[in-house]
Amino acid sequence: VYALTVFQSGLLIGGAFTLAGGFLSTNLARYNGTVWQNTMTGGGTNGAVRALAVYTDLTGARLYAGGAFSQAGLTPCARIARVTALSSRSPNRAA
Repeated sequence: VYALTVFQSGLLIGGAFTLAGGFLSTNLARYNGTVWQNTMTGGGTNGAVRALAVYTDLTGARLYAGGAFSQAGLTPCARIARVTALSSRSPNRAA
């Protein structure tokens, strides 16, 4: 585990792993106080998550993950991705 943050009433962890609490979760997982969950459709990232940050603007809080990956969930990205409910997108794509 390389990074921890609290987001949307859950603890998010980033690192280099394939399981969290016995559940399949590749490099990024969420703990809601009861169970561990995969955070992205398509199964996490294809490389380690080294940083997590929450940024709040006029539209609300957003979670970003950075690390040694080129895909987050089903979305191609270049080492950084915005993580949304159960999916991800490259931060340079329209919301």
